Amino acid sequence: MRLATGIVFLFGFFAAQGVRDGVVFAEQATSIIVAYWSLPQPLDDVPVIVNAPHLQLTLRHSGNVVTPGMDVSLIADIQVAQDVHVYAPGVKNYMPLQLTIDPAPGVKSSTPSYPKSQLLFLKSTNEHVPVFGGKFRVVEDVNILRSPEFMASLQPRGKKITVMGELKYQACTLKVCFLPASVPLKWELRVAPPGKN
Repeated sequence: MRLATGIVFLFGFFAAQGVRDGVVFAEQATSIIVAYWSLPQPLDDVPVIVNAPHLQLTLRHSGNVVTPGMDVSLIADIQVAQDVHVYAPGVKNYMPLQLTIDPAPGVKSSTPSYPKSQLLFLKSTNEHVPVFGGKFRVVEDVNILRSPEFMASLQPRGKKITVMGELKYQACTLKVCFLPASVPLKWELRVAPPGKN
């Protein structure tokens, strides 16, 4: 890709002006990382809103109080900024949106479920790429384990467990590709001993 000599400053990041279709490509040397301590602290059964570059997330989970053996859906409702898209799984040469759940005691994670993506035609490369835009939902189901050690830790009144995760993505407009971003996520589950939910 040939780059013009002009440099523009866009949303706090340096970007080089591209010759192809006048598209601006942000430098890829670094990525945006939203610090964990900037996350709002969740309250019981109240959705948590996380603001990130070019999108907003609303975090919630299924079930009020859960017990060992139950499956719980960790939900991330994502609202992408107007005229912005993020790349979907299966894309090449860009960072796809990816949800990962960190290992946590008493929790077994699975594979996240993504919505159906849309195909966006890139005139500059003469290709169709899968993207997400607007509002969509990503869900990952986790299982609350029934191991003797974990169930013993719930006596006598149960406890809260924290499930941490991360959302990676790259946002673009039809003119600009921004730096890849990484956002920490947090769900808190109230787990009751068996028979006490």
